[in-house]
Amino acid sequence: MTRLPCPPELWPAFSALLDEALDLPEAQRRAWLAGLADEHAAVRPWLDKVLNQPSTAPDSRFLDAPTVSEPPLPDFVAGQQVGPYLLEALLGRGGMGEVWLAIRADRTPNRKVALKLPYAYLLAGVQRKRFERERDILAGLSHPNIAQLYDAGVADDRHPYLSMEWVDGLTIGHYCREHCLGIAERLVLFRQVFDAVGYAHAQLIAHRDLKPSNILVTRDGHVKLLDFGIAKLLAADRSGEATELTQAGGRAATPDYAAPEQLSGGTITTAVDIYALGVVLYELLTGARPRPVDRSTGAHMRLASTQAGAIHAESVGGLDARRLRRALNGDLDAILAKALEINPGRRYRSVIEFAADIERSRENRPISARHIGPLTLTIKFVQRHTLGVGLGGALAAALLIGSAGVTWQSIRAQHEAERATRIKDFLVDMFRASDPEIASDQPRGEITARELLDQNAGRIEKQFADDPQTAIDLLGVTAEIFYNLGEMDRYQALRHRYTELALREYGPLDTHYLSGELDDIGAEVDRGDIDIARRKLAEIDRELTKAGLDHSILRAQWWWWRGHLLGRESGQRSEQREALDKAIALFEQFPSTQNLLAALTERGYLSNSQLHYANASADFRHAIDLSRSIPQLRPDAIVQQAYNGLALARTYLGDVDGALEAYDRASQLALKTFGADNWRYWTAVANHARLLHQRGEREAADRMFEQIIAKIPEDAASSPDINLSVGAMIARTQYARSLIDEGRGEDAASLLRADVQSGAQHGRTQRDLNRIELALGDAYLAADDFEDARKTLTEAIHNMSLDGDAASSELLYAHERLGRALLGLNQTQAAKREFDAVLDDQQQSTSLSTARALGGLAELSLQEHQPDQALQQSRKASEVLSRATGIYSIHVGATLLRIQAEALLTLGDRQTALQLASSAETALARYCAPQSADLAAARRTLAAARSAHTSR
Repeated sequence: MTRLPCPPELWPAFSALLDEALDLPEAQRRAWLAGLADEHAAVRPWLDKVLNQPSTAPDSRFLDAPTVSEPPLPDFVAGQQVGPYLLEALLGRGGMGEVWLAIRADRTPNRKVALKLPYAYLLAGVQRKRFERERDILAGLSHPNIAQLYDAGVADDRHPYLSMEWVDGLTIGHYCREHCLGIAERLVLFRQVFDAVGYAHAQLIAHRDLKPSNILVTRDGHVKLLDFGIAKLLAADRSGEATELTQAGGRAATPDYAAPEQLSGGTITTAVDIYALGVVLYELLTGARPRPVDRSTGAHMRLASTQAGAIHAESVGGLDARRLRRALNGDLDAILAKALEINPGRRYRSVIEFAADIERSRENRPISARHIGPLTLTIKFVQRHTLGVGLGGALAAALLIGSAGVTWQSIRAQHEAERATRIKDFLVDMFRASDPEIASDQPRGEITARELLDQNAGRIEKQFADDPQTAIDLLGVTAEIFYNLGEMDRYQALRHRYTELALREYGPLDTHYLSGELDDIGAEVDRGDIDIARRKLAEIDRELTKAGLDHSILRAQWWWWRGHLLGRESGQRSEQREALDKAIALFEQFPSTQNLLAALTERGYLSNSQLHYANASADFRHAIDLSRSIPQLRPDAIVQQAYNGLALARTYLGDVDGALEAYDRASQLALKTFGADNWRYWTAVANHARLLHQRGEREAADRMFEQIIAKIPEDAASSPDINLSVGAMIARTQYARSLIDEGRGEDAASLLRADVQSGAQHGRTQRDLNRIELALGDAYLAADDFEDARKTLTEAIHNMSLDGDAASSELLYAHERLGRALLGLNQTQAAKREFDAVLDDQQQSTSLSTARALGGLAELSLQEHQPDQALQQSRKASEVLSRATGIYSIHVGATLLRIQAEALLTLGDRQTALQLASSAETALARYCAPQSADLAAARRTLAAARSAHTSR
């Protein structure tokens, strides 16, 4: 057993501090050691002893932790191969292991990696689990500011490794000092840290060991967050293993950056990362770590502005200590104090809030962490509007006249009051149109709110000709209401005037104008003018950069629209996800919750389409939870879509009851918000009914379908309103699929053919057409029209493959359906290839399509007079079906029983064959229409089984 370099009770603090010391250049370690806080006095002599050992010491036993089982193995050496990697140079060494610069021995790919190698004596118990937990956490993270996990494995000697992105850079503190970054530049750089941590929190992960050595900056100023070794999954985990890991992680955190509750064994939440971010930022701005005034209680952290020293100030844009302290005094003092609150409940509630206060401070706007008086508010106003107000005169007046702040506030309040009165008068006049005492051509009780709005929208510019700001705001709000009402012509006209006025009043690079331009993209998309929308998006891209708004909520909206448009192109899934990730990361930094809801929901649908149902569920749940924090905005449309997506994810995760609950919630929201004649309501009810139908509740599902199909206009598929046409298509396709399952293939085909033709004529996306085409092929198959099924399904598979859906559940379903069509045409070898294509996909080893494909092979074996093989394949299919993710299909299950009965009849087991055939016929009779081909096949098998049984 290797002796510890310090008393055992000091080991946790010693190990963490040693990691920190070894991250520093050797020349700086003595000064660092001398500057350690008094609470580390007991550890200081042991650190001094280790750090002052000669660099040529023959061993590194001082880095060892307590032995777990076996003595430590020798250090790794350059040139050694670990798994597929060749070690080139040691990058770092700490209490847990070593990190090496490495490259794959086969040079595929030919890139440098950082290979993380735990010490051999830690490869047991909790420490090994921590290593595995880091691997699992990193595998689920994909963000430009988090070092990427490339590979994980175990070498031939059973030694695990993590292959990670090698970041050729400096720690954030060293980078700031080397480049002499000023305060503003440091805050801008720190935005990337907020992005990375906020993203991790959105994935329900707390880092728990944020410190400068875990935040690297590349030569081009790109931040990379490292080391999730003691990260905590915030999702509920009641296992003993999670508790043990949490305790070990708390002990391993670096003390100077750990939150008080982390060191005391308290509850771990994202608040620990908020605290650590506060410490890191405090250190970046002051050159010192925050120290409590009262060490016994940890209370009253010293203000940042009192800690800035002369040596550090020189590295902050060349300031002196006095100017640096003055710059930190006020907002930054308050922001850091709030982040470093001892009570976690009084810190910022999220990284978003923390970052938003930093941004508001930089823009000279009031911050949430600080209550300011009229004079300070006046100064901030002047600082924001230097050119418009005239900094010298206005600021001098504010400073010389003690009541200036109050006076300005009074003037502003008076202006706002007058503005509010004028808006109130406008609204009162608008609604007076419904006063029964005023003459009108239309009975007052029959005038709708929509008509009132339409009659009065034209008054806005006339009534507010002397107040263009109010006119612009009212035009924007009115246009948005018309948009939500589906009145696209009125929306376009008002939006056009909004944009013209904003351009005239504010110029082409103002946020009012650019916001209007972004909203216009949505209108182009709704009209189906996707090419125009793309060109407009490219123009706005350039304008945002010119306006210096690349880190703003408008840029976040731009990324969201880019992701939305990429979703309408073939083969753009990865680019779409990248755009949505960037949008979400930016939205999380601004108080723009409703925009964040939309982006999370869009990414959730993308994850669903890529079979990443757990990720989709997390995004939908996050969006729904966030919506509860803004009830005053009532973002019901977005939440309704989130519930729809959540229901689909839950279905494929096996939580059918949860899926039905989510669909019911989506239906109720759509009905309450939009009414029974809206496309959102049709799609929600259709999805709900479809799941009920698959579950075997045919009567309830049919009643729901009848309710909505009757409400869909016959020409809805050809409507210029793309939302209406796509919503109608989705609802009818879900109904058609249920008809197909019942065996009513001809009815389904007649319903779908019109939608396929109309969708192709009116420029619907290929993905929408793929779904309808797939359903149509299935309808032909249910009608025993095998040739039309073959043609349609072949075309659908071709189009889906071009669309980048090669791994989608829909594509695999199409291969299985094509196999069935080919089987009906007696093209057995071609059919087998299609079934094998489904079975070759390992992601779908427990899917409904896998069970169907095995059933298809069993049917093929029956045709080839191989009953033993047919029985084996059909039983395997039933086993897969019993544990399939998603909905259990009564229809598929009954068909598999029928195949087994036929195989058993041939093998002479008449009693079991009769039982299975009877069960299959009973289930299908309840589920299928009388004309169903599957029901007819089950009845033939039952008749044969009865005949064989009675003839014994």
